[in-house]
Amino acid sequence: MSTIPLIDPAAQRRMDDEHLRYLVIANYIYAAFHALGLLVAIGVVLFLSGAIALGGVFGGGSDERIAGAMMGVIGSLVIVLLLASTVLQFLLARFLDQRRGHTYCFVVSILNCLNMPFGTILGIFTLIVLMRPSVQHIFEEEKRRRDAAEIAAARGNPAEMPR
Repeated sequence: MSTIPLIDPAAQRRMDDEHLRYLVIANYIYAAFHALGLLVAIGVVLFLSGAIALGGVFGGGSDERIAGAMMGVIGSLVIVLLLASTVLQFLLARFLDQRRGHTYCFVVSILNCLNMPFGTILGIFTLIVLMRPSVQHIFEEEKRRRDAAEIAAARGNPAEMPR
């Protein structure tokens, strides 16, 4: 029968903190790429809407107006989805950095898996780290620390606030 070697808790904590730090950096970079995609989408929608509008000014028929309206609706939908995705991604990176919102991080990581290929890779790595019991314990410890700080602040006693 083989036994699983136990890792020193301090070494495990250092490894978890390091992996979480790498995930924070990767998620901020991924969020920045989402923001860049958002800017590109806004530029494309504005450019094409302007081109369609100018075509309508110079004698275009009702087909151009219908195409312009469809383009505006679809473009607006894409922009809203990209904006939501960008905000979710920035919040994921921030929550990982603050060690809070374990469930939120888990759900957004699952959603990241839908974005091929980089979102899938990043989502899977984030899920692997978040599913570790030691990482779940880190998030729970941080939640208890924040709750104690809020209680101490509500009592007006900064001496009771944990550091």
